[in-house]
Amino acid sequence: MSEQPDHEAHVPAEELSDFGAALSDLMPRLASYARSLTRNPDAAQDLVQDTVLKAWRSRASFEAGTNLKAWTFRILRNSFLSQVRRKGAGQAGETAEPIDVPVASNQGKRGLRAALPVWP
Repeated sequence: MSEQPDHEAHVPAEELSDFGAALSDLMPRLASYARSLTRNPDAAQDLVQDTVLKAWRSRASFEAGTNLKAWTFRILRNSFLSQVRRKGAGQAGETAEPIDVPVASNQGKRGLRAALPVWP
């Protein structure tokens, strides 16, 4: 008998392999984006692996016909930001170098978000 988890029982094997192939095709781009965020090849590789694992586990929530690249890049970015938050403001420099971006006083927090790299 198959040892597939219950949420995979209703998903045809062809769809799983298509999802896996599409995810695999995105890995070089995910790696490039991760390196730009972390500025550390080892941390970038860990981030990509974490992203692919999260995407695979959440594949049932992915809507077919939507943009897989944007979906996985968002997972990667959110994972990176979570790691930075966990390390705390004092230790964030180990993961990513701070970026000095001039922000007008009326921009507040929105200006800080604009300074973060955004990739589709």
